[in-house]
Amino acid sequence: MIENRLSEILGRRRIKVSQLAEGAGISRGAAHKLYHDRVESFDRKVLDRICSYLGVDVGDLLRHVPDEPSS
Repeated sequence: MIENRLSEILGRRRIKVSQLAEGAGISRGAAHKLYHDRVESFDRKVLDRICSYLGVDVGDLLRHVPDEPSS
């Protein structure tokens, strides 16, 4: 499973979703969906703009968490 850590990063920095959208040059809708982890796939350009704005790597935003084995 891929864990989206955008809301955690924005919360720590006290950045609003609207500030992220404006600062990164992405739509509010895209920022909102990413913040609330409501995306099925990730647009590389959007991720690039977010990473540039926040000064982070993709690995800081997204993390692979292995699924727990089913019994």
